[in-house]
Amino acid sequence: MDNNLQNNKEKRCLICNKPYNHHYDLFGRSCLANLYTQLNISNSRLISNKEKHLKKEMHIKNIIFDNGGVLSNPKTGNWFITTNFWNIINIDAKNNMDIMKGIMKKYQYKLTQEPKTELEEHNMFSNFYYQVLKEFGYKNLSKEIANKLAGDCVYNDDKYIFFSDVNKELEKLSTKYDLYMITDAWPSSFRVLDNRNISKYFKNIMISSMESKTKLDGLFKIFLEKNNNIIPEKSIFIDDRSDILDEATKCGFNAILMDRKRECSDSKYNIIHELSEIEIMVDRSCSQ
Repeated sequence: MDNNLQNNKEKRCLICNKPYNHHYDLFGRSCLANLYTQLNISNSRLISNKEKHLKKEMHIKNIIFDNGGVLSNPKTGNWFITTNFWNIINIDAKNNMDIMKGIMKKYQYKLTQEPKTELEEHNMFSNFYYQVLKEFGYKNLSKEIANKLAGDCVYNDDKYIFFSDVNKELEKLSTKYDLYMITDAWPSSFRVLDNRNISKYFKNIMISSMESKTKLDGLFKIFLEKNNNIIPEKSIFIDDRSDILDEATKCGFNAILMDRKRECSDSKYNIIHELSEIEIMVDRSCSQ
């Protein structure tokens, strides 16, 4: 059967009646791949007429969120140009924004996954800002200025803007699913999530620096090791970056791309723009 499918591109899917190899389900998988998975059969086995019409609902139990780009955004549009950044260094933002962003990107390698406390996070950012301002040619460069910038970055909750639907939708989702968070960030994120009454909705929050790994560097595997009750196939991971969703799917997670800015018109992952669309996506997939 499979050879015939490969040689005849006009063959249509037994499940959704779309052409093979030209469509994906909610989580980026072809209907045929889903059918093989659900029936636990190999690609060499013929599908009986009875199996052709077999449909199995997905029982999603866990929804796992990224933070930045999904639940919140930086107030200034850049996580490292903090709320009071330009006031602290006392220079004009308009004429220096692009230059400063470019230098910050160059020195971003100094932002490691080592800090385990807010003090360690502060020291890391102080060194980062000192190097950035030195490269920029800032005339009043000093450790004191770098420490002020680091303080504004680490201890000022105001740099986060949580989207207006977050509290309402998380509260609703938490009554039906177990919610988790996996995010590339530093220890101060725990405090911000607590202060904004976000933490209470989550069974577990995993922040990358506490594990010394990022999502692209093994954090999903650590998450599963520490939460061994979670079955990836019964879980959805939501992020605003496709490359991170690729890593999540390698570990077996279902994946949805969040596009808050409505900039993405095409993706192998289904796209949502608001948290209220999550249940709609899951219900639609279960009813197919």
